[in-house]
Amino acid sequence: MLYSQVNTAYGIVVLRGILLLLTSLFLVRCSSPTTLKNIPAFDSLVQVVNLKLKTNADSALKASEVLYKLTEGRQDRAQTYEATRLRGQAFQLAGMNDSAYRYYSGMRNLAFRMNDTTRMLQACHIMGTLLVEMGSNDSVAFWYRKGLALAKLSKNAAYLAGFSTNMGLVFCQKGQFDSAMQCYTQAAAYYKKLADSGNIAQVYRNIGSLFFDQGFYPKANTYYHWAIKMNNDLGHKMEVGIDYTNLAVSFMMLSSDSAGYYYKEAMKIMATQGSVANLLPLKFNYANYLTKLGRYDEAERTFQEVLQISKANNILKGQIYSLNNLANSATRCKDAPKANKLFQEAFQLAEKNKLTADLLVLYREAFLCNLKLHDADLALAYFKRWDHLNDSLKTIEQRVAVLKYQVLYQTQVLETKVKDLNSNIRLQKSRNVIIALILMALLLLISTLVIYLFFRNRQANQKRKLAEQQALHSEQEKLLKHAELQKKTLEQQLNQEEVERLEGEVNLREQELVFQSLIKTELNHVNRSVQEKLGHFQYRFPKKADQEEFGQILSEIMRDASSSPMNDFEVIFKQMHGEFSEKLLAICPALSRSELQICALLRLNLSSKEIARIANLSTATIEVTRHHIRKKLKLDQKESLTSFLIRI
Repeated sequence: MLYSQVNTAYGIVVLRGILLLLTSLFLVRCSSPTTLKNIPAFDSLVQVVNLKLKTNADSALKASEVLYKLTEGRQDRAQTYEATRLRGQAFQLAGMNDSAYRYYSGMRNLAFRMNDTTRMLQACHIMGTLLVEMGSNDSVAFWYRKGLALAKLSKNAAYLAGFSTNMGLVFCQKGQFDSAMQCYTQAAAYYKKLADSGNIAQVYRNIGSLFFDQGFYPKANTYYHWAIKMNNDLGHKMEVGIDYTNLAVSFMMLSSDSAGYYYKEAMKIMATQGSVANLLPLKFNYANYLTKLGRYDEAERTFQEVLQISKANNILKGQIYSLNNLANSATRCKDAPKANKLFQEAFQLAEKNKLTADLLVLYREAFLCNLKLHDADLALAYFKRWDHLNDSLKTIEQRVAVLKYQVLYQTQVLETKVKDLNSNIRLQKSRNVIIALILMALLLLISTLVIYLFFRNRQANQKRKLAEQQALHSEQEKLLKHAELQKKTLEQQLNQEEVERLEGEVNLREQELVFQSLIKTELNHVNRSVQEKLGHFQYRFPKKADQEEFGQILSEIMRDASSSPMNDFEVIFKQMHGEFSEKLLAICPALSRSELQICALLRLNLSSKEIARIANLSTATIEVTRHHIRKKLKLDQKESLTSFLIRI
């Protein structure tokens, strides 16, 4: 006992040393600069960043930087994930896709370390969307496939539909039309499960575009019509306008007059529901369609409308290309002064706003138009301008490419230096922590050694007393065990006697019940016999009053004879074995009341002959009833019915 106390005291001292070490580490952690900062409410900062993302890229970058720095070094991975995502989104909005990719990669790693399926799906979607902007189709396919696999594992129908649609777009870009069709079909099925009619219509539009790209214009028109019907039902007028535009282009490819109708319907919707940015390209395409049909006057009027709308809304490219098409129209009419005047107006707009690529197109168009007008000198002048500008653009593009790669290289060098610096800082912190741990461990080791030596000296004086106490304790345990054994033996004897007494009482009551049932049965037989023998004496009495009195006596005897002893038996049996009937009905609910009574008599281990006497039935009837009971209980031929009922 004393040795146990010594070890317990030694353990307490060691535990104190460990607690001292943990407390010191906690104080070192709490004294770090990150913890001492006064961190604002995280949710409020997230709202600020989301607001900035909707307004201005520069302010979004600054706000997201503050949020990201506040979450550095914190243990809350969910907040770090959100801050990293918003930081990457700010860079993506600013057009700095390389930096956005770096932060999105960190966000992705956090999501997978957290093993959070929803965040992993979101990360895959965000990575794929960014890589689409960066033009990296192979990487886009990788992330969309990964997202699709995760969505299948988590059975997330919304992400399954979204990733299937995105994979369809990727396959379309690669020219893998069969795979794209398969993805679109799966996406439509998922959206149907979600009852998302808007996205189903979008998928139908994508399938229509898929068939359009392959030149299957009738099939494309079928899916465009389905998309129009669904968007009409949903009241999405703008979407209907887009689908009408697609139908118009498809019918134009089929050289069908229906193209004009759908162009007009689309323009009606865009004029009322859409913006100028939606209406202007539509009118421009419609004018080109009219030109293709040879309806030059209508085409010229439509290009004039485009020019007026572009001027009213200060849309430069709309003005430039409408002027270009009007100049082409004047060329067809052999009106050289008008054509060159329109070209000059377009040149001035492009030069004034430094739209070099558009200016290059205009020079080429002016060159071709003047060739058609047989003005070789002016055509040559425009060709020289085009050639000079084209060479300049190639040089500028080369310089821009070189500068871009230089900036990219410098950015990568700086990022590498920052990573190295952060690694050195983390390494130095780790070294400091390791040194502190070593010092704490040495202190703990010395303390433990001193305590061990102290208790070792005390143990030498306490071993003798400890041995005596152990011997005494062992003797006491033996005596206690012997006493407990005797007590248990006595209790078992008493319990056995009590069980035998209770069983005797039950058997006695069962015998009494059988005896009473037999007596009542015999008494009923006697009453019936008396009634049968005395019945014809009723009308031998001369007086009617005597006859009635004698009849009442016979009726009472008959009433006693007609009472069934089984009713009394059933009541007394339920008092003795209350749960027997319930258990039996639970096994076989099809048993009738008379069959339950026979089962109760069998439970008392009575023979068929004894049961027949008590139940006032023939022995053959009892045997038939026993057969029916065995059949309902589905007992084997080898199994005893009486034994089965006694076990219940």
